[in-house]
Amino acid sequence: MRNITLAARMLLKTPFVTAIAVLSLALGIGANAAIFSMFDQLLWHPLPVREPSQLVNLSAPGPMPGSDSCNQSGSCEEVFSYAMFRDLERAKTPLSGLAGHRIIGVSLSVRNEPMTGEGAMVSGSYFPVLGLGAAAGRLLSPDDDKVIGANFVAVLSHHFWQDKYGGDPRAVGQPIMVNGRSFTIVGVAPAGFEGTTAGARPLVYVPLSMRGEVQRFTKFEERRNYWVYLFGRLAPGMSRESAEAAINGVYHHFPAQLSGGQQQRVAVARAVAGDPAILLADEPTGNLDSKNGEAVMELLRELNQHESTVCMVTHDSRYAQHADREVALFDGRVVDSAEALAAR
Repeated sequence: MRNITLAARMLLKTPFVTAIAVLSLALGIGANAAIFSMFDQLLWHPLPVREPSQLVNLSAPGPMPGSDSCNQSGSCEEVFSYAMFRDLERAKTPLSGLAGHRIIGVSLSVRNEPMTGEGAMVSGSYFPVLGLGAAAGRLLSPDDDKVIGANFVAVLSHHFWQDKYGGDPRAVGQPIMVNGRSFTIVGVAPAGFEGTTAGARPLVYVPLSMRGEVQRFTKFEERRNYWVYLFGRLAPGMSRESAEAAINGVYHHFPAQLSGGQQQRVAVARAVAGDPAILLADEPTGNLDSKNGEAVMELLRELNQHESTVCMVTHDSRYAQHADREVALFDGRVVDSAEALAAR
């Protein structure tokens, strides 16, 4: 755990931290728990959706540099940043669809009657991935979730529609106040569907991209702010085990998209996170500028102070001076430093 903290600090101290770097580190450490069955989690509350056994939750165990915000929607190892979610949506994965969701508290006003309860922020892919159809009007779609803060549309739960609107289809098109903002009701969820969080009964569903309108939130592009819960549907013929291996392959492919210097820093952080007794570092500062080179050296010094042996190969005398013992090689022979300098 100590060295995982050091690795996280390595990521935080340098400006290269992106979703792909953080994902690579996290999944490299906990790759065997990246995907698990939503159906197993909700056996006592089965989902009235198409082939519920094909639904899987995603998680990213391991260090998460930054801040996380978890709630009853799942554990703190299951939250992703909004930007990470969108990255995965665009990536080729073994899932036929990927969706994001989060339970929130809501204050509603229906025909000037105030009430409080639970709501759900969901991605535009949420209802399509579940394979649901509307009881009235339409459900949220990807078009409702493309632009942050742009679509003031809402879907009512079926039980809320029955309780407050008497099942009247004319509710569609009417306004509803959600946490002080006016949304237009576009549809009603099907009967029996109570969301995808065990123990929660959302009254209303709004687009995930509208979080800034229903809560005080602006950090959609902050890749180190984790708050979105993800689930997906397995592609036809894909087992959970095969999907897990394939999706981890996607994660581990991401570092190839980084620059040489970025890959260097990710490699150092991953090596340190493995809690090595001996760390062999071959030119760990080779692709880095002086600022980031010093950050790597600071990390290696701290690792050494915690009883890990660090053996480093370098051609840069500035970094060689950090070593307690220096061994020089010249023409394949071990020589003292003075002889090496004279040979130059």
